[in-house]
Amino acid sequence: MKILIISGVVAGGKSTASKLYAKSKSKCALIETDDVRHMVVSQHTAPWKGNEGIRQLELGVSNTCLLAKRFVEAGFDVVIADFVTSRTLPIYKKLLQKHDPYVVQLVPSFQEAKRRFDVRTERVTDSEFKMLYEMQAKFIEADLRIDNTSLSPQELVDRLLLL
Repeated sequence: MKILIISGVVAGGKSTASKLYAKSKSKCALIETDDVRHMVVSQHTAPWKGNEGIRQLELGVSNTCLLAKRFVEAGFDVVIADFVTSRTLPIYKKLLQKHDPYVVQLVPSFQEAKRRFDVRTERVTDSEFKMLYEMQAKFIEADLRIDNTSLSPQELVDRLLLL
């Protein structure tokens, strides 16, 4: 597998699983799409805040794809951590079609995701968390959905390595 995209709810384990997965591979790059989006420092706009937020969301995904392609061309496997949606999945599929990305969605229970969310320092509001959780719960276009409510990060990565 050259490109694995790990998606899922806020506080669902995307970053933790992505880092562990990338470290377990012999030659792998990790791209956190939020980090790419946050390169816009002045006038950064959240995706749910209107047209500018959507434009920045799509720009972040496009830039992530450019990075991923460059890493693959240099001989690296790539893992991308992002909150993939019905709006962004077609961008990933189109821009990375030559590399056939595989999308795994992490879907812990609402209670478990909320427990993890509550101990974070950087965070969205509680109402935004609920909105984003519900949005991700409705997203069913991933290649594989994993309920990681009771899985340790290492157990999750062990499953991913079997793909």
